[in-house]
Amino acid sequence: MIRACTKKDLDELVHIWLEASVLAHPFISPAFWHSQAVSMREVYIPSATTYVYTDGESKPLAFISMRHNCIEALFVSAASQRRGIGFALIDYAKQLYPRLSLKVYAENESALTFYLKQGFKIEREVTEAQTGHREFSMTYTSRNQLDKQ
Repeated sequence: MIRACTKKDLDELVHIWLEASVLAHPFISPAFWHSQAVSMREVYIPSATTYVYTDGESKPLAFISMRHNCIEALFVSAASQRRGIGFALIDYAKQLYPRLSLKVYAENESALTFYLKQGFKIEREVTEAQTGHREFSMTYTSRNQLDKQ
């Protein structure tokens, strides 16, 4: 089930984010992710529109945070990965917006492959200021939107 995030979810979402970030980004020191946890809880997640994927018992297993049509975060708990949850969250975002954008670390091959399979295209490459690692800016445009162009 996908639902809007509540304040009760924040601790669990930060836990999911931290665990998944450390696992998905071995090229960045875990200390960096730990140093960002308070900001995630107090600034980033609350300032975005966040949807939570739950287990049916309301326990968050994953989340997607968006600012308008930009996906700022998509994280699935380690135990819940490779079960279609990320796909479900992307599909939910596609229903909300005909065009989506996001950034992904170039070295995060698993996420890059996932987004390419979801129809995202690489638009440009930039260096992320905080980590110094390369990121790809990616976009998705629905077929209906493409037909209108």
